[in-house]
Amino acid sequence: MCTTFWYQSNTHPKYKFVIAFNRDEIIARPYKSIHYWEANPSILAGLDLPTGGSWFGINITNGNIAFLTNCEFVPFSIITGGIELSRGYLISSFLHLKEKCTSASDFEPALKKVLLRKKLLNGFNLVYTNIDANSAYYINNYWEEDKIMELPGNKSYGMSNGVLTNDLYKAESNKHILVDILSANMSLEETKDCIFQVMLNEKLAPEDKVQPKMAPKESQYCLNESSIFVNYHKKPAVVGGFEAATLWTGLIIVENDNHMHFYERVYDHFKPTDKPITIHPILEKNGIKEKDLSKVGYKEVYLDKIISK
Repeated sequence: MCTTFWYQSNTHPKYKFVIAFNRDEIIARPYKSIHYWEANPSILAGLDLPTGGSWFGINITNGNIAFLTNCEFVPFSIITGGIELSRGYLISSFLHLKEKCTSASDFEPALKKVLLRKKLLNGFNLVYTNIDANSAYYINNYWEEDKIMELPGNKSYGMSNGVLTNDLYKAESNKHILVDILSANMSLEETKDCIFQVMLNEKLAPEDKVQPKMAPKESQYCLNESSIFVNYHKKPAVVGGFEAATLWTGLIIVENDNHMHFYERVYDHFKPTDKPITIHPILEKNGIKEKDLSKVGYKEVYLDKIISK
């Protein structure tokens, strides 16, 4: 599960970097929501307590950003051997770097280290970037070749649990949406609310598009995980029988003066929200209706910071 959309640009009149990330996870799995890490106060990220890694975060000193999703194309196996064999370590290790990475040569050493151990890890899609870079860099451990894909800026991307070039319908059909939102010249608050509405979209994929056409047999997608926002459900016993849902949304908006706005929502699937929802016209133009938005309750946290240039 998990779905993310991001945009970076060196030409947008207001924003240089925007990312929204839905974390879908086993409800019983303990984690710490967004915070400055005691071990390194430059890291602003969530923390997966069983492994000590993360799924999404930023180094607020140098602007490095890392995020990952599960790649269901790689058959899951029970892997033990310490934190270095957790996918979350791919995030924390990059965010601990003191060096600011903006060019391909800056990112290459960290990405090559990941490729060396990719077969020791469960399936992942991984992106490293920086708020001042105009490209992001993507790798996975599904491709046999050790390929690093450069993702040029001035456009938006979507990523879920396929691979970036053959992803799920929810990522493929909405990957353009941040460009539409950021072209509307809205206020920061309106922009933030509109992006959160995208991340609350619980509309399921058409049944014939639940899986990518080239999905291997090992892929374990099911219809109720085919929406951007995944409602509470119990997985079939054959894959563990655990309860899962979208538990968390993180949103980073960085203005051109390096003023970062970090929003976090933590959801309560057993308590509906008492806040009114009015769909934004841009989303209606993209086929998202008010009835498609989840009405789950949430707590929202806001942090802001000027990131060093």
